[in-house]
Amino acid sequence: MRELVFVNSPFIRKNHLDSEEQEFFDVYFEKTKKMLNEEQQSQYEKYLSKSVNLSSGMSVPIYDLPAPPLWISSLSPVAKDAGYSPNVLDLTYLSFVEHALDNVGEKIHDTKGDIFLFSSFTNNYHIVEKIAQHIKKSNPDAINIIGGHHASFMADNILGKTFDIVVRGEGEKTVEELLRALEWDRSRLNTIDGISYFAQNTIHHNADRKLIENLDSLPMPDYDILPNTYKDIFSGRIFASRGCPMKCSFCAESLWSKNYPRYRSVDRVMEEIELMKEKLNIRDLWINDETFTSKKEYVTAICDSIPETGLSWSCQTRADFVNEKTLSKMKNSGCDAVFFGAESADQNILDINNKKLDVRKITDACSLAKSVNMPVATNWLVGLPGESRESAIKTIEYAEKLILKGLTNLVDYYICAPYPSTDIYRRPEHYKVKINSSDFSKYREDTVSVMDTEYLDAASIHKLWKYGLSTFASAMKSVENVPNSPNVP
Repeated sequence: MRELVFVNSPFIRKNHLDSEEQEFFDVYFEKTKKMLNEEQQSQYEKYLSKSVNLSSGMSVPIYDLPAPPLWISSLSPVAKDAGYSPNVLDLTYLSFVEHALDNVGEKIHDTKGDIFLFSSFTNNYHIVEKIAQHIKKSNPDAINIIGGHHASFMADNILGKTFDIVVRGEGEKTVEELLRALEWDRSRLNTIDGISYFAQNTIHHNADRKLIENLDSLPMPDYDILPNTYKDIFSGRIFASRGCPMKCSFCAESLWSKNYPRYRSVDRVMEEIELMKEKLNIRDLWINDETFTSKKEYVTAICDSIPETGLSWSCQTRADFVNEKTLSKMKNSGCDAVFFGAESADQNILDINNKKLDVRKITDACSLAKSVNMPVATNWLVGLPGESRESAIKTIEYAEKLILKGLTNLVDYYICAPYPSTDIYRRPEHYKVKINSSDFSKYREDTVSVMDTEYLDAASIHKLWKYGLSTFASAMKSVENVPNSPNVP
């Protein structure tokens, strides 16, 4: 049986937080802890006090770990069905050690494998590439395969000396066919939809693979393969559906899922939740769907079943995709928070970025949630195309008022980053923005932007972001005795 290795790559952390960031996160997490109910607070405090020993020998707070790599648990049963013996090369500890990649070669040299599978974010691709280079140096015959949003849309820049194959889009069906071909008949590579590959010094792009219609046809995740550091986490993540019907300019999901939502059966979702409870010892659940409430009858069915799990849960959605009846049903079934993607309080900015949201719906949705005693978090961006100093200040003041009026418990605030899978990246001239760097390590939502808008340069956007963080920290600190708040996913 051939050896296949999933590479769990490090997530890139900032070495230093500005004072505004530190103050914001101190208030944010303290506020979250205080707003939990008594039982949750006890569990959460125990969780936060835990440390885990990484394979490097160092100990870190458990809440500092990157989220469990669900792509590995999803593809492991696919690899087994294709006749491979999968293992995990866990390099997440490198997230915490400066210049740790200088010594990563020794770790890789001891890892035996014929095929190595990677997934990367945009801003850690340079790290993933270095790891893959070490693998090729140690084992020139190894096949390096990479997938995920970044690789799917940057295959021409990725394939060559380091990576042999890119899996574009949803991976389960493609990886199964690919692994069987690599095992039995490599001449079939040109028949596999959804891959790009490098052969005879040429990059080949096969046809796109159709989206997976029947999500229930996919195998249950293999949580046993995950590193032990993930076997006792507080909050788990699950996707009840895939795809979002909207086409927001800044969203990395839109081109990936082709704006076509597909839903798993409620029974299948419940089966996975119970499996996650058993294997990862979760006490809380984050439903990671882009717009969980887009299909009201589906939400109702989930709400009818999820209390049997005994878990509290939270989700994200749009402000115009909720009503009082649905929110009440969610609250009564154990939902302890809803996150609304607001983005901007300036209608012109929302329109420019194809958000297709009436700004008044933001306050309306928060008010509806509060009418059923549902805690609320709102998500905002600064530096969107069209952003000016005036529109940014308008958004900051609007969100601040929501906090002070008790209409949102928490605020998440980020800098708009033009990721390669967004419409902004693909059509900067349409949005009148200038992308200043092709160094993807700088494509972050918490550092100086790589993008100027028509009216703001990157440095000004960063200053406005820090001003917003300070404003929100002060507002959240000043509001006491609010209803139960979400567990931060």
